Amino acid sequence: MTAGRTIKVCHLAPGDLWAGAEVQAAVLLPLLAKRPDLDVSAVVLNEGRLAAELVRSGIPTRIIPESRHGFVAISKQLARHFESDAPDILHTHKWKDNLLGAVTWLDGSVRCRVRTVHGSVEPLGGVKAMKMTMSYAVDNVVNRWAVDRILTVSRELTEDFTRRFGDRKVVGIHNGVDLARVVAAREAADLRRELGIAPDAIVIGTVGRLVPVKGLEPFLRAARLVRERRADLKVLIVGEGPSETRLHALSRDLTLEQNVLFLGHRADCYDLMALMDVFVLPSLSEGIPMALLEAMALSRPVVATRVGGIPEVIEHEVSGLLVDAGQDSALAGACLAMIDDRDRAQRLGIAARIRIEQAFTAQAMADRVAGLYCALAHEPPAADVPVSRAAALRAAIQLVLGRHTRDSRRAS
Repeated sequence: MTAGRTIKVCHLAPGDLWAGAEVQAAVLLPLLAKRPDLDVSAVVLNEGRLAAELVRSGIPTRIIPESRHGFVAISKQLARHFESDAPDILHTHKWKDNLLGAVTWLDGSVRCRVRTVHGSVEPLGGVKAMKMTMSYAVDNVVNRWAVDRILTVSRELTEDFTRRFGDRKVVGIHNGVDLARVVAAREAADLRRELGIAPDAIVIGTVGRLVPVKGLEPFLRAARLVRERRADLKVLIVGEGPSETRLHALSRDLTLEQNVLFLGHRADCYDLMALMDVFVLPSLSEGIPMALLEAMALSRPVVATRVGGIPEVIEHEVSGLLVDAGQDSALAGACLAMIDDRDRAQRLGIAARIRIEQAFTAQAMADRVAGLYCALAHEPPAADVPVSRAAALRAAIQLVLGRHTRDSRRAS
């Protein structure tokens, strides 16, 4: 491209959830849009919170609802959109949008492609595992043939993807939080009254999707151990997901019905985090979780598991406490250590805030992503993929996404 010309960047995302990838995109795009050298837009495949957040931030956003369109229809709409909009760079976030983006790349409508890997593959079982194995296999082929840069959010992911795709293709950029936006808007006392929590009750909690990889079953078992010492314990679980029924049943089996509040999806997550005496992240696998960064930005004392990119964020005994994943007693012990020593908990909370200010701000993340775009846009075009290989890739993508979009429409 011509030196000095504005770089047109389009982010393509499913937007079917409100989880770490969606939160990161909602934080990143408005900051990128403020730069005079970038022209930022988005295409979202669901009418959810991500699309609403981007529109509210002034990002030109097109919605192509996958629940009403099959693979071929979505591909055609994307091709027409990119033909008229002509982005220099297409940035995808998950396997589904990465595969759709590869089709537009094969059509020649997008010059450069970036893919963010937000976390490790989540373990699944049964038929879902079989389907996702095929999807991720095709995704890996797309990453190798049709992606110019893979952006990874943690050191563990960077090392993994570098082994597979080489250090030229993989770039590590940590997630970051917008400190101006991560603030509590309500007084904790008012929120306690609304939720029926006594003024002097101990509150621990977590925020995230209700799925097995988030480690919520060990968290509930740990909460029972904490309650043995603190009968006034309240546990807040904020989020929704397929494990909700199972978690409700487990809380009953553990006789925690009076202690646990399942709050579902909430727009006031920052207020709820600020209410917690201890924020707990019991995940079994993670990248750099946005909920962790947000809790630390709110100066919350944090207990988290030693998995994925979490040890890159928290230094044990300095900016939080780390325990091994799946260990109920260790998780409970760390929570009680925070509860029993409020001065220590406060010191760790203040150190957590300082850690975010120094290394995990959204502006630092946006600056590095913009630098990646600028470097990539001025590279010479990559060599064309041979026709036979392109045809095979297109057929594999159509097989995976055709099945996925049929399943999505049946579910809706």
